[in-house]
Amino acid sequence: MTTGKKIKILRKNIGFTGKQLSELTGIHHVLIRKYETDKNIPQNPHIEKIANVLQVRPYVISKNDFSLKLETIGDLYGVIIYLYKARFIDFIISPTSNNIDIEINSTITQLFDLKNHETGKTEIVNQNFYTISLIQKLKEMPSYDKFYKLVTDYDKLKNAEGNHIIGTEKLNEETEILELELQQSTELLKNL
Repeated sequence: MTTGKKIKILRKNIGFTGKQLSELTGIHHVLIRKYETDKNIPQNPHIEKIANVLQVRPYVISKNDFSLKLETIGDLYGVIIYLYKARFIDFIISPTSNNIDIEINSTITQLFDLKNHETGKTEIVNQNFYTISLIQKLKEMPSYDKFYKLVTDYDKLKNAEGNHIIGTEKLNEETEILELELQQSTELLKNL
């Protein structure tokens, strides 16, 4: 998805017009329109202003390497999405309990030891298979339903790879929109 399309989707998701985004960022409305139609590519200072108003980190809008901060639920979702796309993790979905576990790629788990904080000793649970269960507090967040939908959509897309299933392109676009919306989640992690 292009930078301009991301800006437009995030702006509309908050309910701002292009003119309102222009006023809040101090960037001329014609330039905002050019960014959203990909006629111009915003530079870092403008990306930072736009991202701040749209309640996301700059890296969500641009592929530039901004320093990642893990302060909000949106930041956490951003990291989870990145790890999934990089194939460091996968998801295990339990439709009956509306639960998602995160499975760490076995190639990665072999590089780490699990340390028990109570005993201080390193434990090998199973060298090739670790899962992380999401805590109940995260499941109670308003954004969890979107996250659950995103994970089930990822599963559908994974199953569609190479099978030329009709509607995959639309599902892929809807998934990208969900990714952006999740990264707008502003709940602070320290409040969990």
